Amino acid sequence: MNWAKLTRNAASKKFDEMKLADTFEFGAIHADYSEIRKAVRDSLPLFASSGLEAGVYDIRAGFALYRILNERGFGVRHAADDGIWRYLSIIVLPDYVQSRWNKFHEERFWRNRSRIWLRAMWWFIHLSWQGDEASTRASVDGMSTDDVMHIVERPGVRGFRVELYRSMIKTAGARPPRQRKIPQLMKLNTATIVMVEPSAFHGGSTRYVQALYQQIDQTL
Repeated sequence: MNWAKLTRNAASKKFDEMKLADTFEFGAIHADYSEIRKAVRDSLPLFASSGLEAGVYDIRAGFALYRILNERGFGVRHAADDGIWRYLSIIVLPDYVQSRWNKFHEERFWRNRSRIWLRAMWWFIHLSWQGDEASTRASVDGMSTDDVMHIVERPGVRGFRVELYRSMIKTAGARPPRQRKIPQLMKLNTATIVMVEPSAFHGGSTRYVQALYQQIDQTL
C-alpha cells in the first residue's frame, strides 16, 4: 500500500478549517483508506459512544489500529514517519481523534509527534508486544492513559529500544496493577540507561528491569 503523507503546514491548515467549522469529518480518500476506515469502524466505536473509561478505550484502539494497519504492510519504517500519522489523523480518522480528545487538543492530531494519538496507540502496542495479541493483552490489561503516555513519550536519545520496552512491559504486567508503577519505572530507566547497558546487565534485560523495580519498591 502507498501510504499518503501530510506536511505540518497542510495539517495545520486543515485542522484550523475543521476546528472553525466544528466539523471533524474524514476527507476524500483513496479506496485503500476507505477500507481502513471501514475496518476501524467495524472494530471500534467512537470514544463518545463507547461507554469505556479512557485508558480501556486507548488500549482497545491501539490493538485495533495495530492489527488493521499491519495487515496492510504497515511497519516500523512507516510508524516513524510523522507525515503518515498526520494524514491518518487529519484526513482519514479525524472523528476518532476528536471524539477522544476534543477539538482543542491539536497536539493529538498533528503538532507534537509524541502526542499524536494514533501514533502513540500504535507504538504502545508495538512496544508492548509479547509475541501474540492474547499475551500482550494480559501484560497491558489495567494500564491507564497516564501509563501509556509515560511509555510512548520516552523514546530515549537513540529512539525506542523495543526489546527492552517489551521486557519492561512483561515484567510490569506480571505485577498487580497497583504495583506496576509505570511512571516511576520509565523515569528510573531513563536515568539509569545512560550509565548501564541493559543487555550487558548480569541476567540480561529481564534482570535489569527487576533491579529497577527493586529500587522503586525500596523508595516508595
